[in-house]
Amino acid sequence: MTRSVIDPVTRIEGHLRVEMEVENGKVSDAWVSGGCFRGIELVVENRTPEDAAQIVQRICGVCPVSHAHASSIAAEKAYGITISNNARIIRNILEGAQFLHSHILWFYNLAGLDYVNPLNALKANPADAMDLARAAGTSMNSDFVALKEHLSQ
Repeated sequence: MTRSVIDPVTRIEGHLRVEMEVENGKVSDAWVSGGCFRGIELVVENRTPEDAAQIVQRICGVCPVSHAHASSIAAEKAYGITISNNARIIRNILEGAQFLHSHILWFYNLAGLDYVNPLNALKANPADAMDLARAAGTSMNSDFVALKEHLSQ
């Protein structure tokens, strides 16, 4: 039996540790633990709800709107405030936009390198890449020859 530890797991927001036992090439047992006291609770202590909503956005660079949203809802519940239906709809639209932005950011910037090796561009034909970009209707401002030269350095 082999025991492996991955700590920290990268490309996530926050901290995560994975421990696993491997027998005959298969994971036989695993433990995942996350969490790290970062002190945001102390930073917003004795602040106004408006300040708290702005401060908690700094918890995460991927989903700041969701943290502000949660902070605002918590303040409303604490003060017994009920927002109008139109305000709720606007919030949900903003949260939906944040959801889309967060997923695009996560996939292409944070996890993309788990799926794509950029050095494979060294094997690419720049003319074929330009033809593909043209067929897809994407920006034609790329210089694939210069990119290939830069990657090969």
